[in-house]
Amino acid sequence: MATEDSTSAYKWSGSILDFNCCHCCPYENRLSKDLIAEAIDNTNLHILSPWDAPPGEVIGRSFSGTPTNEPELSTHWALGHPLSDLNNSKRQSIVRAFFTLIPRIAWCENAMQCGKAPVAFVGDYDSNDNLRAVLFARHLDKPPSKCREVCAFCGVFCCTGTTGFEACCSICCAPGACSIVEKFDVVDTTMKRMHKTYAPQEHLYIYVMAVLPDRQGEGACSRLMRTASRYADKHGIPAYLETSGERNPKIYERFGYAVSERTTLALRSKPDDAFDAFHAMVRQPGSLG
Repeated sequence: MATEDSTSAYKWSGSILDFNCCHCCPYENRLSKDLIAEAIDNTNLHILSPWDAPPGEVIGRSFSGTPTNEPELSTHWALGHPLSDLNNSKRQSIVRAFFTLIPRIAWCENAMQCGKAPVAFVGDYDSNDNLRAVLFARHLDKPPSKCREVCAFCGVFCCTGTTGFEACCSICCAPGACSIVEKFDVVDTTMKRMHKTYAPQEHLYIYVMAVLPDRQGEGACSRLMRTASRYADKHGIPAYLETSGERNPKIYERFGYAVSERTTLALRSKPDDAFDAFHAMVRQPGSLG
């Protein structure tokens, strides 16, 4: 991973201005409750609201990366060299805003389908009630359609106020904005193709698994992933996820996942600017882990 060394000490400044009118929307659905019920020790697990700021903060910090914690590498590739400095506040705000929107878009899509594609947003807390890890999962009968996602994306802009607009403005004002948009489209297109190919039937989709960089190694990821595995086993369905890099697949293999495909992300106009370690992984029911 090639990143620029910041000239100043690393700091996180990725907070965004987030005013929205959806805090009163219901979010404690059956899927979230059933997931938590499968935890061996669920005292630290709680249902999260996609409309609150802390979950987006956890995902943003995790996926943006730090000098001692690898970023989410497909996102890092999409942001490109001008935003490769992990200490860049614009980079941090883009990542935080983008991954704050993701569960909200899924929630809107689920609402449009009258609950037919339930969304679970679960957090792992420490003994001091500090959120340290987030699992975002969906129980799907098939991969989401492009049409529903577009409609949900439009709906979430009406509902979440400033976050969506700030995400768009941050990207548009970033150096290499056109390239960033093109690269995120490559990531999105690749994810949709993989999803359709390797999880065409009913499955549990692990969309995001994120742990605060300074809380890694405390067992939060293991607790959430094993809880998801028990849920999938109980329902006799596979679990599916996408991940990037060399390290992450080895982590998920411990929970019974196997790599179904490794592919390269690249723009046709810039084939030399490529990321060659994007993975689709599937866990079959009853797999070890």
